Amino acid sequence: MMRRTTYLLATLLLCIAGVVHADSDQERRLAISISIFPRIVAVDVDLEKKLVQDNIRLLLIYRDHAENAQSAASLLMSKVSNIAGRKVIVEPISLETLESGEAQAFSGALLVEPLSRNELEKVIQLTSDKGLLLFSPYEGDVESGVIASIFVGAKIQPYFNITTIKKSGIRLKPAIMGVSKLYE
Repeated sequence: MMRRTTYLLATLLLCIAGVVHADSDQERRLAISISIFPRIVAVDVDLEKKLVQDNIRLLLIYRDHAENAQSAASLLMSKVSNIAGRKVIVEPISLETLESGEAQAFSGALLVEPLSRNELEKVIQLTSDKGLLLFSPYEGDVESGVIASIFVGAKIQPYFNITTIKKSGIRLKPAIMGVSKLYE
C-alpha cells in the first residue's frame, strides 16, 4: 500500500511539474513572439493597405484571460511604438468579439492564448479571408494553418506556413523568407 501511494504521489508530482514546465515554455514563447511579431508585420509588402486611420492596429486575441492579454499588450507597447514609421495601436480582443464580427479593421493579430482546434480554424479562416497576418507563439499552430510563428531550434527563427500565405494573398518581403523556417 505504501509503495502504491508513493508511486501515485510521484506520478502526480511529475504531471504537475510537466504542466508547470509547459506553461513556462508557453510564456517564454509568448514573450519572444511579442518581440518578433511587430517585425513580421513590418515585412508585409501590402502593409500600407492595411492601415487603420493611418495607424497599424494590432489585435491580441484571447479566449478566457483578458488580464493576460492586457499584460501582453503593455509589454508589446513598451517594445514598439511604431512600425514602418506608423503609430502602433495594440488592442486585446476576446475570441468571442472577433468571431462575432464586432472587431473593427486591423493590420495583424497575435494569439496570446492557445486555442482549441475548432477555434483556431475559425481565426485562421477569418484572418486569411481578409489577407491579414496571424501570428501564434504556440507549437503546432503553423502546421495547423497559422501564417507565422517562431521556430525554436539551435536559434530562434521566424516560421511561416507557405500554403496559408499563398491562400491569403499576403506578400512578405523576400529577405525574410531566406532567414526563416518554412512549412509547406
